[in-house]
Amino acid sequence: MNKALEKYKNIEKVMEISGLCYPIKLGLNNNQDLEAFFTEETMTYGWGTWKRAWNLFEPDVDKLLSIFSDKEIRKKLELGGAINYYSMLSNIKKGKYPGWDIRWHASKRIHGGLTLCPTQSLTANIGFDASGQHCDINFNYFFKLKMKAVLQFPDKIEVNEFYQEELIKFLCKDNIVRYKFTRYVIKKIMPKIILKFIKKIIQKILQFKHFWYFKKYKNKNFIGN
Repeated sequence: MNKALEKYKNIEKVMEISGLCYPIKLGLNNNQDLEAFFTEETMTYGWGTWKRAWNLFEPDVDKLLSIFSDKEIRKKLELGGAINYYSMLSNIKKGKYPGWDIRWHASKRIHGGLTLCPTQSLTANIGFDASGQHCDINFNYFFKLKMKAVLQFPDKIEVNEFYQEELIKFLCKDNIVRYKFTRYVIKKIMPKIILKFIKKIIQKILQFKHFWYFKKYKNKNFIGN
């Protein structure tokens, strides 16, 4: 993906290059051989950008909340309602977390910026065993990594509608699991001491899984330049 930083360095609409892709359905028909695609989503696990794009970063959360206060404009921010970025901006204002990545996503949406990401992920966030900051236990983020370098990049600077739709499906599903089921059903019904015990057991299982997963890839090199 480093080659993409060179390929798109002077194309203003491309604001981010990412090594991440959520576990989505791989291409159908003409998308079968696609190695990378453009999306409006922001993928800040293993990513890069340029100074010309980062100069557009808007740190002022009040300004961002004002821009996206209109519900129709907010749909652009939230990918049609797939994920509640506006609520996250509100939580940043309340001081719940720094949220630079949420502000970066909002800044990209203001300028119509796109992210290039692989069709199969090159990186993963192993913090979803609840060991990571702002991470609950979430099995949606355990997926097979691509072990070949991405060598072909799209020439057309436009959203790939097929993959964008697949990303939205994943985010909608993840939103239900992470926020509605985990936080509002399990945490309210289950006694805290039992929840803590179960969480520890799951965390140990996932950490053991991580150990063997990354041991398998430890001495392997990416194929390609």
